[in-house]
Amino acid sequence: GYLTYYILIDLLGIRMTPPRSDGWAICFGGGIAMIWHLSRNGFTSSVRVALNTMLWTGFGFAFGDFLQTTGVAMKIDFNMWNVMEYSIGFFGGIGWAYSVFTSPWPVSTDKPSIWENRALFLLLMLFIPVVIFQKNFHMDTMRDKLTELSGLVGDIPNAENLAWISHIAAIVILMLIPVLAWIRAERSKFSLERADVMFYFVLYLSMYIVISYVVKGVLGGYFLSNHTLYVINLIVILILLKQNTPVFTGNMIEKINIKTWTALVFSALVIICLLALLSTSTHGDLKGANQRFPYIPEVKKNN
Repeated sequence: GYLTYYILIDLLGIRMTPPRSDGWAICFGGGIAMIWHLSRNGFTSSVRVALNTMLWTGFGFAFGDFLQTTGVAMKIDFNMWNVMEYSIGFFGGIGWAYSVFTSPWPVSTDKPSIWENRALFLLLMLFIPVVIFQKNFHMDTMRDKLTELSGLVGDIPNAENLAWISHIAAIVILMLIPVLAWIRAERSKFSLERADVMFYFVLYLSMYIVISYVVKGVLGGYFLSNHTLYVINLIVILILLKQNTPVFTGNMIEKINIKTWTALVFSALVIICLLALLSTSTHGDLKGANQRFPYIPEVKKNN
């Protein structure tokens, strides 16, 4: 990963659009090493999942960016950033799920010990959520979010008190949810049956939804339309998860068809190029946009 970073960033200067991190190069190099390892050891199903998820997620990112810029240019009164994120998750999820459900997988009979499950539980259910959410709970962040909200709903009376109350409420929620998850895990002896997975999934998705409301001023009576979509998402997911079999049908695919894969990549690139051409021709400069390749005219020096 770091070797790839040195080649792409330090030597070739292929940098990400600021202020985004150039850590993508490390991930790219690590991904190449992972694909090499999986391929040479015969993990074909894992390679298929990785490649299809990469392709469909990349397409979802490009298509979502097109939707975002188009919506901003048309002045649609909605959080178009969320639309782009939905596009990434929708297409990436389809590619991932299709690959998983149509690939053969070995059945593992090994059972991890209790201490291994407990350590993994603390990492996934406590440490990672705290690290992800902790920046959103700072008082300065709360004030910034309420300032953004005031631009949509007008002046917010007692904004400082609302920020403080939201700050405390979010921390309490973040601490309470892992405790509930730990109680469930102890009762089930850290098993991962279908009912357990459903419980953890609904619990943590609900936590995310509630916190998204809290940090955007719900305790002051303010609601944003994009947050309502989170609730609708949860309802739709719960309805779809009642199915005991995946919607993808057909025979298991044990090999990667290079011709099909190449055709898909080529088709995705053509569609992305057409979307980019259409997007650049429908609007001028967008507020807050950064130029990836700014044109800097050469200044001739007088002798």
